Amino acid sequence: MAVVLSKGDRLSLQDDGEQVLNNICVGVSWGAIVYRNWLGMKKVEPVDLDLAVAMYHKDRSLIETIYYDHDKSSDGAVIHHGDDKVGDLTPEGRDFDNEVVTVDLSKLRPQVAHLVFMLNSFEWNTFDEIPYIRIRIYEGQPGKPERMLLNFDVENDKSFAGKVSMILGKVYRAKTPAGMVWRFHGIGEATPDCELDDLRRRIAIEHLSLDELTMLSSSVPKQFLSGGMNPVKPKTEARSALHH
Repeated sequence: MAVVLSKGDRLSLQDDGEQVLNNICVGVSWGAIVYRNWLGMKKVEPVDLDLAVAMYHKDRSLIETIYYDHDKSSDGAVIHHGDDKVGDLTPEGRDFDNEVVTVDLSKLRPQVAHLVFMLNSFEWNTFDEIPYIRIRIYEGQPGKPERMLLNFDVENDKSFAGKVSMILGKVYRAKTPAGMVWRFHGIGEATPDCELDDLRRRIAIEHLSLDELTMLSSSVPKQFLSGGMNPVKPKTEARSALHH
């Protein structure tokens, strides 16, 4: 049975004594917006969110960013399996994935220390409007779990108001007495960043912890922000950077 996490929780993806974890699926689901019109009739508004994963070196430099339009990492280890433009139209949808990224941990180049999963709102729906967001990690095929590892339901709160980007969580290498293992940290933070470089800089400074792998510099040079996607377009253009 999958472990249910809350914001801030950390969990090893490997059981005690388990030495090998090769392939994982990271699935994200979210609810469409439900409201009532002036006649009291219920309306459902589709929500187009875009899932991306930023790959970082242990020194917090950005290696590569994977999303629907750059859907495979250069080492072949990380694959994005398609763009969902609607969200879940029924409450039952939260048990399925709207977008999925698969990670073959055995193929990841050794320089990759952190994989940070983030969402961007294409139509500028703010995250306080979206009824729920769930991230789950499992072994199996996309949308077909064989062994659930964890579920993380991001609880909506007032801090989400007006924000169109979100840092969901990260998978990272961690030192243990038995050696290096893969862990997950549930973050669930909506951010005000309207430029992708700003979001990736925030991740590097605030969410790549000093005590996970190595002591790191507190500064993040500008060249660390290269690679992957174009900057988020201005809000007046009503499109995220992940759509061209």
